[in-house]
Amino acid sequence: MKIILSKKGFDSSYGGVASPVFVEDKSFISLPIPTDNPDYAKDKGYSICYNNLSLHGHNYGKLVEDLTKNKIKGDDITHFDPDIIREVYQNRKPEWTPLFGQDSSFQGHLRLQNVGKGDIFLFFGLFRMVKKVGNNYQYVRGAKKFNMLWGWMQIEDIISVENSDNKVKDWMKYHSHFYLKDSKQNTLYLASKDLIIDEEVILENGGAGKFKKYSEELQLTRQGSDPWTDWILPSCFYNSEMTFHQKDDRWKLIDDKVELKAVSRGQEFVLDCKDNSQVVDWIKNIIKKNTMP
Repeated sequence: MKIILSKKGFDSSYGGVASPVFVEDKSFISLPIPTDNPDYAKDKGYSICYNNLSLHGHNYGKLVEDLTKNKIKGDDITHFDPDIIREVYQNRKPEWTPLFGQDSSFQGHLRLQNVGKGDIFLFFGLFRMVKKVGNNYQYVRGAKKFNMLWGWMQIEDIISVENSDNKVKDWMKYHSHFYLKDSKQNTLYLASKDLIIDEEVILENGGAGKFKKYSEELQLTRQGSDPWTDWILPSCFYNSEMTFHQKDDRWKLIDDKVELKAVSRGQEFVLDCKDNSQVVDWIKNIIKKNTMP
């Protein structure tokens, strides 16, 4: 089994700000990035905007307007991907299951690493503490940005959007990866029904999901660090040969933890767990302890 640490959601390049962790209850939302070609997407019939999305009583349109100081509007078209939480978007077909799309060189990397059925995406992104003042959302003054795990998806099937062999179903065609301009290696990943690791059902109806609330064990960035790429991981990640992080000087073992200077660019970091049962145990535990009810 492989795990793929997959960077998704707002960051300094896409969206320009961090996704919110709400100080009131430590719930959080990973804000999907704006689409690259909104006019092209609209012309092709794609119309999902931030105002169409909500979770935990928070409308995404209001969030992006407040947190970006209106640089992004609630009626802006969003690249809604990964789409793994049913209740975020109401206009779904009954057959819907969680989907995640990838293309271009990022998909090429996943293909070269032989990512396939049973492997698990662990989604992470850039977050910052947010509070509500009156009717407006604002970042907590002095609060630092940090990388945090926010969800997961186990792969059941992989579909080429252009060469699908009839695997593409009508219910899937709302997804943003059907409306990309000049996309190469355009691919959809479908989630498994249950989360199954080493033939054990870890979570029924949990092939994909979002972690419940912020916790320190979900935070990747070292507490108090200014560069959010300074990570702290369990020691079982040491010498793990995670892609893009093979240089020894990126890793420093300290007791039962390991410091990692994570790369600032890139989306998919693949780790093969075939000889590392401790990482597999870590995955099981972190999902069991932090899942939504």
